Amino acid sequence: NPLGMGFTSTVGIISALNRKITDSNGKTYTLIQTDAAINPGNSGGALVNTRGELIGINTIIKTSTGSYVGYSFAVPETIVRKVVVDLKEYGVVQRAMLGVRYRAIDDLFIEQMGEELGITKTGGLYVNEVVEGGAAEDAGLRKGDIITAVDGKKTNDASAMSEQMAQYRPGDKVMVKIQRDGKILVKEVTLKNLEGTEEMHKDSDSFYNEVLGIKAQALSASLKSELGINHGLKIVEVKDGIFKQKGITDDFIILSVNYQKVSSEKDLNKALNNDRNGKIRIEGINSTGTYNITFEFYR
Repeated sequence: NPLGMGFTSTVGIISALNRKITDSNGKTYTLIQTDAAINPGNSGGALVNTRGELIGINTIIKTSTGSYVGYSFAVPETIVRKVVVDLKEYGVVQRAMLGVRYRAIDDLFIEQMGEELGITKTGGLYVNEVVEGGAAEDAGLRKGDIITAVDGKKTNDASAMSEQMAQYRPGDKVMVKIQRDGKILVKEVTLKNLEGTEEMHKDSDSFYNEVLGIKAQALSASLKSELGINHGLKIVEVKDGIFKQKGITDDFIILSVNYQKVSSEKDLNKALNNDRNGKIRIEGINSTGTYNITFEFYR
């Protein structure tokens, strides 16, 4: 119902693929960019090609006026299809991790690091780090490898890589083509979830907390071991509430509430009831343990 006009269609061109857009909560998406007129009320509507085939779901506009000014964005159909199946079968979206941190080998990379690393040509993703215990490490990938393709698709762009990985689930096997010391190698990688296992998450594993506006679940033993902690609750989904207002995403682990350690729904409810005249203090880390965050709010 765009601008109260009911059902409508507009025409445009695809001006970019794999465009990275960061929303007001700091979460980054890889989207299709089009100049078709999309306005408030079009979100969730279909982006189709000239044959009427679905290629995306309209979701975001970039504007200084609040309405259409030329930049519109849609979630690619490949990701939408996976999300729908995940929600039907498991109740939550499944996220698969390759277990590496990388940087695109572009002109800036060559300028800054090319001479030091002996890399003279653009193309591929340079592996800065291999996550300990992750899927890539298990498959034999190393720091310094250059990923050139995943399942036959070239990986010259970090955004394209992010979109492709969003189509997989934990336990999926992918063929990763790499360059190492002038040789071409192909590694079969079995993808893992954020906790470092190949298991699928189920909605029954999580619980909703109305005070914080989040769905959360207890940490797996493998994630506790990886982060060197023995307690915590992982955020599965941020809904409406204080976490959304603070810009906290599902990349967050709650360690304590009102100075009390939490590891279960019971722990969380007990800690929340121990507020100080309505003042609640949250302490936590992100899922890789690379930063800490503490914030306070009033009920």
